[in-house]
Amino acid sequence: MREFLASNKIPMPEVTDSRKNPMKEKEARALFKTVGRLYAARGKKTVEYDLKKASPDTETMAKYFLGPTGNFRAPAIRAGRNLIIGFDEAALKKVFKTD
Repeated sequence: MREFLASNKIPMPEVTDSRKNPMKEKEARALFKTVGRLYAARGKKTVEYDLKKASPDTETMAKYFLGPTGNFRAPAIRAGRNLIIGFDEAALKKVFKTD
């Protein structure tokens, strides 16, 4: 993710180390209330949610947003009202309007 941001001259956002400050599902859902659109990449699949319309169900949370320890997955980046979890170049380009 850092390489993508640097190569597109996007300023590095504030970084929180998820190993030092792990976030559980309850905290992740509270974070979701502060954003409008959510992208989550896992492998080659990315899910997108318009959080004004619907929140992810528990099964989706476990699969895309939480790791095996039950903590929020990394990397995660917040850009305005968008939250991107995992690395998905297409989502990053869409959010940061790069090509």
